[in-house]
Amino acid sequence: MRTLRGLSLLLVGGVSRPAGSADFDGTALLALSDVDMVGTAYADGILKPLAGTSDTLSVIDLADPEMSVATIPAPNSVMSWPQVVETSPDGQRAYVVEARSSPPDSVSAYDDIEEMPFGSMLSIFDLTDPRTPSVLQQLAVGTNPRSISVSPGGAWLLTSSDVVGGEVVVLDASDPLHGQWSLPLPGEMTPRALRWRDDDGVFAANLDDTHVGFFRVVFSASGEPAGIEPIGEPIEAGRHLSSGEFIGDGAFFLIPDLRWGGSPAGYLFNGAGRLVSIRFDAGGAHDVVSQARVERSPEGMAVGPDERFAVTVNMRRTYLPDGGVTGVWPGQDRSSLSLLRVDRGSGEVEEIDTVRFDGILPEDAVFDVDGDALAVTLFHLREDLPEQGYIEFWGIDRGAGRLIATGERIPVTRGPHDLHLIP
Repeated sequence: MRTLRGLSLLLVGGVSRPAGSADFDGTALLALSDVDMVGTAYADGILKPLAGTSDTLSVIDLADPEMSVATIPAPNSVMSWPQVVETSPDGQRAYVVEARSSPPDSVSAYDDIEEMPFGSMLSIFDLTDPRTPSVLQQLAVGTNPRSISVSPGGAWLLTSSDVVGGEVVVLDASDPLHGQWSLPLPGEMTPRALRWRDDDGVFAANLDDTHVGFFRVVFSASGEPAGIEPIGEPIEAGRHLSSGEFIGDGAFFLIPDLRWGGSPAGYLFNGAGRLVSIRFDAGGAHDVVSQARVERSPEGMAVGPDERFAVTVNMRRTYLPDGGVTGVWPGQDRSSLSLLRVDRGSGEVEEIDTVRFDGILPEDAVFDVDGDALAVTLFHLREDLPEQGYIEFWGIDRGAGRLIATGERIPVTRGPHDLHLIP
């Protein structure tokens, strides 16, 4: 078991909110940063490591007018979908999984970024006081855990183990070290991202990044997870799916499709992305009810608290280096956000506004508790040796259905890629 190296707590100054900025409401905002690589390493394998830094969990105090930030080392990896940090329902514990671990200090580049070492760590943090987070526990949870999901009641954790055929790992949230069950997933597809639907054991799974399947954890008479059964057949939902969320009291499942396809160079030839809405049917007759076109590579997604709006975070081709790949497809400086109207009764989704902004590899966003402001990750800006990441804040004109740029941006450890709000 690998422990946190150089465990420390650093309180850094916040940033004053400019006049007219979004009032981002909530208790705290969590941001995970992976400092092991820059955003363009996906294309050329050049990591550009930062000496003296480590992967970080930043806890932004939203009650503080200056948004002060507490940081603590937290093993994590951007080489997963943006669903690797979650909290208990009361917001007092944070759970972080590490899909890939840090490379040796002597390594500054890989021929293929997939050579990055495998990860296995689940880190649990005490957030009773968000200004002073601390480590409660660390344990191994299989190979390359790509997502973490907490059941609505908080009793169970769900992640996956990237082994042949795929496994689902169910953990007792009250004692994850001893209460851990690795269960084979029915079928031949590998789970990439998992999301609990309810406390009755039902969950959704991104399978092989092309299909969505719905399953149920079967519990024994003693209350222990004993197996997994499918609810209908997996449904083909896209060419390169990310991680999704349930809406409408579990009636529909929304998931972005980056449209990269199965080709190793799919991230070069992809067209516009999609936000896909799937109707969940308890009898297994699931179907795609709506798809909305958005800009290229919508990896991250957020749904507003009243489920009237959703946002996709579109990386476009900002993950390419300045010189591009083989001298073509030069990296772009600007990413984009797409605002979508959602009908929680029918599952229909419709794109209503798209805006572009400066920043490389934005992977996630989250609404505030009022649903009128948005936080977005910026892995870093386009620089020769980027040393800083950012959380950017946007307003939302709910009446007009428009995104509002505020110019407000908070610096965090380089490489933020996953956000979570504590209401």
